Amino acid sequence: MSVLRILLAPFAWLYGAVLLLRHTLYDRGVLRSTATPVPSIGVGNLALGGTGKTPHVELVLRTLEGFAPLATLSRGYGRSGTEVREVREQDDAAAVGDEPLQLKRKFPAVHVFVGADRRAALEHMVQQLPTLQAVVLDDAFQHRRVDASLD
Repeated sequence: MSVLRILLAPFAWLYGAVLLLRHTLYDRGVLRSTATPVPSIGVGNLALGGTGKTPHVELVLRTLEGFAPLATLSRGYGRSGTEVREVREQDDAAAVGDEPLQLKRKFPAVHVFVGADRRAALEHMVQQLPTLQAVVLDDAFQHRRVDASLD
């Protein structure tokens, strides 16, 4: 075991304990999740970052092709803001995040949104797209304030 790993172990244990407490509070109903206002599919993983969630989002989007309007929602990791906004093909990755921009460019007919507050973002999306058929939630397992229709 490396020295760095030994030095960082207490931080990893603390992070794990905080996550365990948070998930327990959601599981017991102390913290509540809100159902999405439209049918939704949550894509997530048991590990943080770099574990293949975006290719799965792409697979779901391809499978749902023909449902329109269709949208996806992400936090937009690495972007400069936290506000809710729709991603445009000409946007810069610094403003919307690299993965949402990649999704928008691959699926121009899909409405790609980013927003740190999933509840607020979903409300905004439904107001902007009142006939929205479905939303694919990227990285949904870490954002438990919103309960997807299907995980």
